[in-house]
Amino acid sequence: YHQQHGGVSRYAKFAHFLDTILGVPAAQRDALLQQLLERYAAICARELLRCPLIPGVAGLLEALPPATVAHVVTGGAQDEVRAVFAARGLARHFASVLGSPVSKRDNMRTLAAGGALRGRALYFGDAELDMRLAEEFGLDFVYVWGASEWADGRASCPHPQIADFTELGFRDL
Repeated sequence: YHQQHGGVSRYAKFAHFLDTILGVPAAQRDALLQQLLERYAAICARELLRCPLIPGVAGLLEALPPATVAHVVTGGAQDEVRAVFAARGLARHFASVLGSPVSKRDNMRTLAAGGALRGRALYFGDAELDMRLAEEFGLDFVYVWGASEWADGRASCPHPQIADFTELGFRDL
């Protein structure tokens, strides 16, 4: 379920796990959901601070012209991702970092309503949901398969595909 629903927030995935797969009684569900979310958040915070960046992405970010306005729309917890980006020196590259508990689609709607998606825009993503959102909002899409859990993404994605950003000529500094 997790791999088939890449880009969907942990809130929705854990709720599905408890409600549909385990059938946890309502009286226990909320407390168990909170426990799972807290444990998962601690793991994510620790691992996101030390995991390697996708090869070439640091070079790409450094090469962006100053007038480029970039946004992050993630299924990850917004507060965690913002904290990690700040700690790793990545936040300065982005006008906004939007994540869960708000869905990716709703965050894309917010960007669109604010005019952030006007003109030509490029969406890099690693999940089928990312592709669908790029199509829905009229954005060019590049599938980053080297970072993906989308099982048949390479075969079913009709858009340009890269394993990582070194394929675009960017190197890490």
